[in-house]
Amino acid sequence: MDKALGQNWKLANSAWLILSLFGMAWIGFIIIGCKAREKKWIITGIVYAVVINFLFYGIYTVNYIVADTCLLLWALAIIVSIVHSVLANRKYLICREILVTSGSLKRSKAEERAAIRKRYEERGVIKPQREDGKVDINRGFDSVEEFYEAAEIKPHIAAKLDEKLVCEEKKEEGQDGRKGRILDI
Repeated sequence: MDKALGQNWKLANSAWLILSLFGMAWIGFIIIGCKAREKKWIITGIVYAVVINFLFYGIYTVNYIVADTCLLLWALAIIVSIVHSVLANRKYLICREILVTSGSLKRSKAEERAAIRKRYEERGVIKPQREDGKVDINRGFDSVEEFYEAAEIKPHIAAKLDEKLVCEEKKEEGQDGRKGRILDI
């Protein structure tokens, strides 16, 4: 959070959290999704709307077992939506700050996403990408092909991923001067 915007700005842009306290987190997610231009929050809001409203109307059924179950699940969905709202607020404030301070409303979607990604990287929310834009998948694989095989990736998808993935061999020099992976037993 940039200190220039201040606490009042942060509180004003976190006001949507009040909706979740009244069981309407779905409205808050749709609002922040539109304001931050994030489809995932709009979809989350729609999913919460369907689930919470379905369970709410299920409370008024004739069968008391179904009604009690719906009441329990409805209360659980409300609690989950409150916790999710609080967790999403941090990322929302970062997105909103970027939109306000950088004038990204005038930029293209790709430029906007790059700016948001850079800001997330600076704040430690996500790991930075390599300079060439590729993702290093060296987490136990000796080659990209081995990764494709282990993940059962189809050839047409592998062709698209080739330009985005890399698997560099990480070698460490031992005491005796040899290089290679170290086996700790």
